[in-house]
Amino acid sequence: MTTNLMTDILASISMVLFDLIAIALTLGLYFAFFSRRLPVSLGPLAFGCLYIIAGLALLRTGLDVSLIPAGLEITSHLAALVHNRASGTALLHLMIFAGLSGFAVALIEPALTTMARRAETVSGGAIPELPFRLVAASGVGTGLALGVLRIHFGVAFDIFFAALVAVIMLLSWGAPKLIRPIAYDSGAVATSVVVVPLITAIGIGIASALPDRSPLADGFGMVTGALLLPVCTVLLFARIQTWRAAHPRQGGVDDRV
Repeated sequence: MTTNLMTDILASISMVLFDLIAIALTLGLYFAFFSRRLPVSLGPLAFGCLYIIAGLALLRTGLDVSLIPAGLEITSHLAALVHNRASGTALLHLMIFAGLSGFAVALIEPALTTMARRAETVSGGAIPELPFRLVAASGVGTGLALGVLRIHFGVAFDIFFAALVAVIMLLSWGAPKLIRPIAYDSGAVATSVVVVPLITAIGIGIASALPDRSPLADGFGMVTGALLLPVCTVLLFARIQTWRAAHPRQGGVDDRV
């Protein structure tokens, strides 16, 4: 077990080093020929690079040896129950599992955490970090739950995608101008390095366990739903907050107090 784990870690390190070549060359050439000075001293720069390599390698290894196999196994088991029992209860359990998994994993998504913190700082606290993360993560979970329904009932991905885009267009109409760009970015940052592998495992697990479903044609596409739904939830939350601000409670007490 230890030997296999070390092999996985070394393989992850080699892949991370290969993936970082492009950005290392870009930054190195820029500082060598244009800036002609390092942004920080050599010591912190070297240690920072080591931290990045170690962090990405360990993250990839952890996803490969634990999170992805666990998500694939549980999803395949639940999807098989849905097929064998032909029960709405089993389907509901599968939707709940997918939704809660997406919500929980999105909450620890580093990209979403960073964006939420930046948004709070830039907005002067008008966009609090935690509520923003909760709303975006709930969109990821909702997108996965709807993706389960799409695969189960065999809904064409084109129809599913067009419906989500139409909802985003409707919610964008009249939404606060300052929140729209943040809402559009929220889907991309909420489905990043941690969330996407889990989503892919769930989609492939469901499609593999259900008859007449292709893991390639039906298993993929879950990421798009998880990407677009946070846009919907953030826009919807912004509209609700705008409405509450415009309609304070009776008795002169403002909701914002």
